[in-house]
Amino acid sequence: MAQHRGADPVIIDDVWGSNLAKARGLTVMSTARLSLEMVIVGGLTEDQGFLVFDAATPDGVGSDRFHDALARLRRMANP
Repeated sequence: MAQHRGADPVIIDDVWGSNLAKARGLTVMSTARLSLEMVIVGGLTEDQGFLVFDAATPDGVGSDRFHDALARLRRMANP
């Protein structure tokens, strides 16, 4: 459906669906990654971003991984 509608990137957490979208040449982003990107651009506060990240990742991933990933993205955005 995403290919048919020209939707790119595709926000999806399902592995099968993600692989299908990639095989069709679409860009794929997870909900967890989207939450990080939204914090970087100011669309979400860090607290809001963590709530989304935490809900979209397996139990135990936690705030350390969120803050590490956020720091890496900030370094990439501002080398």
